[in-house]
Amino acid sequence: MDLKNQLLFTKDLKKHFAPRQGFLDRVQTFFPEWRATRTSVKKVWANLSQPVTAVDGVSLSIGEKEVVGLVGESGSGKTTLGRLLVRLIPATAGEITFNGVQITELSQSQMRDHRQSIRMMFQKPGTILNPKLTIQQILLEAIEVHSHHGDLFELISMVNLPENTLHQYPNDLSGGLQRRVTIARTIVGNPKLIIADEPVAGLDVSIQAQIINLMKQIHQNHGIAYLLISHNLKLIQYLSSRILVMYQGRIIEQGTTHEISKKCCHPYTIDLLKAANYDLNAMNLVPSTAEKNDDKNGCPYRFDGCPIYESGKVNRQKCDNETPNPADISKTHRVACHYHDFSEI
Repeated sequence: MDLKNQLLFTKDLKKHFAPRQGFLDRVQTFFPEWRATRTSVKKVWANLSQPVTAVDGVSLSIGEKEVVGLVGESGSGKTTLGRLLVRLIPATAGEITFNGVQITELSQSQMRDHRQSIRMMFQKPGTILNPKLTIQQILLEAIEVHSHHGDLFELISMVNLPENTLHQYPNDLSGGLQRRVTIARTIVGNPKLIIADEPVAGLDVSIQAQIINLMKQIHQNHGIAYLLISHNLKLIQYLSSRILVMYQGRIIEQGTTHEISKKCCHPYTIDLLKAANYDLNAMNLVPSTAEKNDDKNGCPYRFDGCPIYESGKVNRQKCDNETPNPADISKTHRVACHYHDFSEI
C-alpha cells in the first residue's frame, strides 16, 4: 500500500501511562511491612509501579473517503488510540501523518489548523455538551470556532434535528437527539476525517438504526472518512469497508470486511464473531483452561482462551516466548498469529 496516498497513517504508535505515584506512596505509608514481607503484595506492588501500555506499536492507515472500523473489547486501547490520532493526548513514541503533514510533534497552536479537518466524536454526548447553553448556542459556537459560514438551519436539516430543539438545553433532549447535536457539531465545515468513539452506545436499538443510517448518509453525501471505534462488530461490519481488530494495545488482525467476516484467522477475531452471534460451530472452539500470568513475553491471547494454544497440537513454546508479528495473508489481510493457518481448529 502506498502510504503517501493515505489521508492518515501511523507508524509504530505507542502510548504508556505512568503509574499513580501518589496512590503508591499512600499504600507504602499505611502498609510498609506488607510491601517488605509479603510475596503477593510485592508482586502487586511491582505491577502497579510499572507504566501501563495502552497502545503498543500500532501502524494503520485510512484513505480519503474510506470508512474503517476499529473493534475490540473494553480496555483494548481503542479510545486511547482515537485520542492519540487527534492529538488530545501526546504519544509516547511513533509517528502520525495526516493529510501529508507529520503532526506528532506539532504544538497545540499548530494543531489548531489541522483540527479543521480531523475531528473526534466522543462516546457520551450528555457529558460533552455544555448544559448551560442552548442547542442553537452550541451549534453557532461550533460554526464560529471553525470559521464556517454555513447556515444553521441547513446544518440541523442535515442531521434531521427538529427546529424546536434549538431553544432547548442538552439535558432536555433524549439520547438520540443529543447524538444528532454532536454529529451536527462535528461535521461543521465538512472535515476530512471523523473519529467516532462508540457512536451508538447507550441508545435504544431503533434509535441506533437511525443514527447509523444518518452517519452512512453523511458519508455518502459529503465523502467524510470515518474511523469507527466500537465493540459492536455488527455495527462495524455494516458501515465499514475495512476492519482493524485490536487486542491489548495491538492490531492483531486487519482486512476487508469480507475477509474479517468470512476468512478471519486470529482466534480472538473468531471469538468476537462468536460473541456477535455468528454460527461458528464448525470451528470447534475450545474453552480456556490455562491460568493467566504476568509474563509479558509471547502471544498475550494464549491465556485468554486461544483454541489453537489450548489444542496442544502446536509448539506452545513459540506462543510462550515469541510475540507474533503481523503477517500478510493477502494484499489487504494481515494477522498477528504464529499459527493463523492452523486448520484443525
